Order: sequence, then structure tokens, then C-alpha cells
Amino acid sequence: MNKELVLIAAGGTGGHIYPALAIAASLKKMFPNLDVEFVGSPIGLENKLVPREGFTLHSLKVGRLNNNVSPTERLKTLLSLPILLFKAFLLVRRKKPKFILGVGGAVTGPVVLAGILSKIPTFIWEPNAHPGLANRWLSPWVTECLLVFKAAAKKISTRRVSIVGMPVREELKSLPRKVLPSGLKKEVSVAAEQFKVFIFGGSQGSRAINNIVSQAIIEGGDWIHNVTFIHQTGPTDFQRIRQIYAQGKYPVEVMDYVYDMNTKYQWADVVVSRSGFGTIAELATCQKASILIPLPTASDNHQQANAEVLVEKNATIMILQKEFTVDRFKEMILYLKNNPKQVEMLEENVAQFYQPNAAQNIAKHLMEASK
Repeated sequence: MNKELVLIAAGGTGGHIYPALAIAASLKKMFPNLDVEFVGSPIGLENKLVPREGFTLHSLKVGRLNNNVSPTERLKTLLSLPILLFKAFLLVRRKKPKFILGVGGAVTGPVVLAGILSKIPTFIWEPNAHPGLANRWLSPWVTECLLVFKAAAKKISTRRVSIVGMPVREELKSLPRKVLPSGLKKEVSVAAEQFKVFIFGGSQGSRAINNIVSQAIIEGGDWIHNVTFIHQTGPTDFQRIRQIYAQGKYPVEVMDYVYDMNTKYQWADVVVSRSGFGTIAELATCQKASILIPLPTASDNHQQANAEVLVEKNATIMILQKEFTVDRFKEMILYLKNNPKQVEMLEENVAQFYQPNAAQNIAKHLMEASK
């Protein structure tokens, strides 16, 4: 029997790629007679992660059109669209996929559009409370939109919608837990002797977060007593921040990228991070208290919209970047360290956003909807 093929378009950051990989792994496991291949950009993180998981990756060079990029870049992207769409169309025609799934990143638009024009079942998975530009444009024409937040349905132009979960990496689902009112399980949250803080700014890191956190730590003070840190800086700032910490004996481990996120989440009492949808899914799965600093330049300010959904349920503490200062950071860490009940409340409330077996459910839904 000839194998069927599925194309998944995903690119840019780990927030897009990790959920796509989780869906791809579920498709392969549940449907052994199915091949899954990826389409991404030549410079995104997918070039490291996708081949490492054993999937074929096709590259298309595509620019961005969001309002958080320069007019020059938007113009270049518009001028290159006909050629890009033609290349995507040739790829789709050559591969003849059973269906195409767009998971996020600039590459999603042309690949999904090529599928629509080729009359192949096409799906977009939109995890943000405020859908991205490409997904808003494509929504009237795709076979179905798969959404995580119900609020997103009001911002797209179709009724062909299903509410689905947020897939996460398998290793995150196996962390030990204790019984909480939500029915989930989690190990004891706040450590008796050391309060452990895990800081990361996404796969590329965050200079704004790096600067505030490093300055606060080297200033020291009573707030840092019995507090230890793991600080993921991203590759750009790694050497600079490491040199700052090397000037003294500070309770911090610094790294450029984290591959064993399951270990770090299990270690942490509190997570300080951006509020991309991938991070929120992982916080819910691992049931971690968090301080979220939305990226202010994110397209359509979707990171703040994501964080606000959690804030409404008392499931996180949100600090806007313009308000994220050294003193505010110290204040919040000290407050959470001295208030274990607050940490436990955040853990319990964020667990409400955990949707088990999301990747498997999405894989099953896609196969049924594409018949």
C-alpha cells in the first residue's frame, strides 16, 4: 500500500515548531501508513529541531508582512510573493499531500494558499487569543480553522471552526505531580530551603528581560536570600550576560539555549518568561506559577492578549515590558518567595488551561476532516 503524505508548514520560533512536531509525532504514531514532511524557512529554528526529530524539511524563503516590521521589509515581501507562491505551488503539486496544516510562521501563508488553490484540504491551527495576520486572511478559504481560545473565533471570517488544545512535547507530560483540585497531579511546589526561579525569553532570548534580571541579581540584597536562578539568555546575549555574572559569585546558572525544558520546569518554583502560546501551553502542562512579560512588538500584540486570558483566571502575574524594572522584578520574586500560598494558587489556576492528549486529538480530527 502506498503511503499518504501530509505537509505541515511551521517556522520561525520554538513556539511554532514544538506544537507542530507534537502533532506530527501523533500523526505518525496513530497512522503508521502516513508520512509527514515540513515546510519552513531557511533561517528559522526549524532547521535545528525538525531534522533532529527525523522529519524531512523543505525550505521556502519568505519575508514578513506584519505591522511590527519595517515598510521596506513589507514591500520586499509583497514583491516576492508571486515567485514564492509559485514555488509553494510546485512543492504542493509534486508532493500531492492528503492535507496541509499551517501551524504558524511566515511560511504558513504561501503554503496554505497553494493548497487552497490546488483544492487540497487545508487547515490552520491558531493558538493565540488574537489570530495572526496570515490566518485572518486565509480563514474564509481553508477547510477548517482549529483554535485554542474561543475568543479568537470572533476575529476570523469563517464559521468552520473547532476548538482544540495546545500540543506540548511528550516529555513535559510525564513530570511527577501531586493531586490538586483540578484533578491533575503535581509535586510539592515551593521548596523549603531554596526558592528556584527559571528565566527564559523564548528560543531567541529577550534582551529586555536579560538586562533587568542580570542587573537585579548582581545588585543583590535581602530579596535574593535563598533564591537560585537558571537564566536562559538566547544566543545573542549569552557571552555578554555570562561575563556579567562571572564578575562575582551569584546564585545563577546561565545558558544560551535549553534543550531539556522538562528538567528545568521540574526544577523551578516560578517561571519568568514571555507569553507566547507555546510557553503558556507548557506552563499549564507542568503546572507552574509564572511572571509573564509580553513581547510588546509581537504582531497584533498577541502575547499580551494571551497573558490577559490567564490573568482573568488568576493564573499568572503579568508585567508589561515598560513596567518591568529592576525594583519590580525584585519585589515580585520576594513576594512570591514569602507567599507560598500565592504560588500554589497560580499553579492550580494555570492547570485549568491544560488539555491532555491535545496533539492526539488534533491528529485524529485532521484525518477525519480531510476524508
